[in-house]
Amino acid sequence: MKLPKFEYLYCYYHDKNTVVKPHYHNCYELTYFCDGNSLSEMNGESYKCFAGNFLIYPSGCVHDETHLSKVKVLCLGFTPAESDSAHSFQALFSDHDKSVLRLLEQIQNETLDKQENFHFMCSLLTGQLLVSLLRQTESPFSQSSLSPVLRYINEHYTFDIELEYLAKLSGYSYDHFRHAFKQKTGLTPLNYILNKKIDHAKLLLKNSSIRIADIAITCGFANISQFSVTFKKMTGRSPSEYRNNQ
Repeated sequence: MKLPKFEYLYCYYHDKNTVVKPHYHNCYELTYFCDGNSLSEMNGESYKCFAGNFLIYPSGCVHDETHLSKVKVLCLGFTPAESDSAHSFQALFSDHDKSVLRLLEQIQNETLDKQENFHFMCSLLTGQLLVSLLRQTESPFSQSSLSPVLRYINEHYTFDIELEYLAKLSGYSYDHFRHAFKQKTGLTPLNYILNKKIDHAKLLLKNSSIRIADIAITCGFANISQFSVTFKKMTGRSPSEYRNNQ
């Protein structure tokens, strides 16, 4: 991988409900959320960002940010030396070991100290950061990465689960997580969670006299209508038909 060109690094502090209007850059920008919660719109998709998450916006990509709490943001501008490789950097990532943050802080110190050849050093550090990202996106989804995700689903499937949070638990980018999860389990994360809800509902329908409306709420559905439609779609029978045929 050839050396990318370092363009800039800025640090911003935003108050709650601050909106950064749609804009774009003439280079790639890595936006790292040091704390708080934010939303970003990019290429028609909405990304929910937590502390330790970062987004990479391609050159010319229009995007915005809505900060749901006070946040500190580090913005790294760079131009990749290899345009083909740069196409891998268009997603939400999780900095599970804080290695990206450490590199950004090194770059920030270089820009503040401005020692001889600091711009070249910033390009070296940016290149190191991009190599680590390429390794992350190309590495296999390990069982150790999947275990905390499955454990969290098993304990919380009756509640609303943010898929972005599951990706954060795995330590992979959101897009990589969704693809790898399906490869490992045969199901998308959403369908895996729905299967857990429906399996729990089957047990209650079969082994209890709890009202179907109450089962719907117990299993994490918004109402009996949503539950009935989902149950029939996944089992071929309505909840009442399933109960009566046991």
